[in-house]
Amino acid sequence: MSTSRPPDDLLARVLSGEASAAEAAVVARWVAANPEAEAEMARLQATWGEGVPSASEQWDVDRAWAKTRARRDGILPISSGSGQPTAAPRRPVLAPWLRIAAMVALIAGGVWGWRALTLGGGSAAVYATVEGERRTVALSDGSTVVMAPRSTLTVPARYGRGQREVMLDGEAWFTVAHDESRPFAVLADGYRVRDIGTVFTVQARSADTVGVTVVEGSVAVARADTDGEAETALVAGDVARFTTGAVPVLVRRGEPTAALASWATATDDATATLDLVDVRVADALAALERWFGVAVVVTPATLGQETVTITLPLNSLDRALDDIARLLGVTVHRGANRFELR
Repeated sequence: MSTSRPPDDLLARVLSGEASAAEAAVVARWVAANPEAEAEMARLQATWGEGVPSASEQWDVDRAWAKTRARRDGILPISSGSGQPTAAPRRPVLAPWLRIAAMVALIAGGVWGWRALTLGGGSAAVYATVEGERRTVALSDGSTVVMAPRSTLTVPARYGRGQREVMLDGEAWFTVAHDESRPFAVLADGYRVRDIGTVFTVQARSADTVGVTVVEGSVAVARADTDGEAETALVAGDVARFTTGAVPVLVRRGEPTAALASWATATDDATATLDLVDVRVADALAALERWFGVAVVVTPATLGQETVTITLPLNSLDRALDDIARLLGVTVHRGANRFELR
């Protein structure tokens, strides 16, 4: 399953160093999922510098992008600066003030996917995974993060300097090196999940719901804009989901912690499982799509709104689909990279 090409204006912002961490992550996933994207971004990098104005000129991203695309497509020659066309330099030199994202240099070197992506000005490192990919990121303080498929982790440049905050879009398992002098927190969809000596997972895949599962220790969850007010305390074995207002819509106590994040801790694929607690059928099927890179639909659509609690194997799509179908009382209809439950 490929990630679609980002729009031109987003690519222009990335090249100019004006993209946000979230926007850069979109480009990261596109390149990770599409081998031909590396070559395209390398070509754009090689021609972008000619659109950079002098210090006295006003910077125009749209103008630079238009000229970049024209040169990339062979419409305009690359100028030497003297007004005479010249061949494209093998090692283009970009104006220092532009601070083009180091992520572009990584693209040119073919280093992408889950690997670190440094944004313009060294503002953050972004890690991204694609369908079926599970990766471990070691943070500078000794903490580790295991990322689930189709997830993005952003680590600000200031990480570890008095505070430790990371941003998550997707799902990840956190094993935190506790340090009371430098609090650790995960920011996800408007919530802050604060570590209190913990192993936990955070899931942020919808616009208004964040899931938190605590495996060891405890965490405190609150809206990110409340400065720690109205925190909800969770301990090992708790599974919770939060929506607008910082009120947990679901808290299950005493879940078996060994199974809560088997997808992150299993030593081999044969024993890895996905433990889903009171989730919508549609969300369970979306999880299978992320893990196996296939399309799964359910008919009728209203069945997708039902909730289930189920543990699915991650070493066999057929077994996982059969388990869900059996629970729902439906049949699996198999096609080429598309499955329907009805």
